[in-house]
Amino acid sequence: MKVKKAHTIGKNLVWVLIVLFTGWYAFFSIVRHIRYETFIFDLGYYDQILWIVSHGKPFFSSIIGAHPWSDHFSPTFLLLTPLYLLHSSPLWLLLIQAVALPLGGYPLYKLALLKTKSAFVSLSLAFSYMSFWGIMSAISFDFHPL
Repeated sequence: MKVKKAHTIGKNLVWVLIVLFTGWYAFFSIVRHIRYETFIFDLGYYDQILWIVSHGKPFFSSIIGAHPWSDHFSPTFLLLTPLYLLHSSPLWLLLIQAVALPLGGYPLYKLALLKTKSAFVSLSLAFSYMSFWGIMSAISFDFHPL
């Protein structure tokens, strides 16, 4: 009975971690953008592509002077187009990334829980992933669909 309770608490705590890291990453990304610390590669590049697609214009990037897929082939990225129909803003890209990266901690938590049967170890691994320098570096490098 104690093990099941520990797993329930761990599951709730991993979601608390995900929400906290999502909030932090979203805040960090938006503040960087507001302070003009974002760049044309890759945030401006992908922002332009989504704007073009959402407005029914020919698929062309003036940033690279060619078809966008000659440089980066990311067709699933176009699933974000409906957001640009609501409001055209690169903040969508920053917010989507801020949500997507911490969400990777949940499957890591579940896998670790399956293998170790320890909520503490599983939470520690999820926290390590979300606070990893590589993840923070990806957040501070504007946006990239990969």
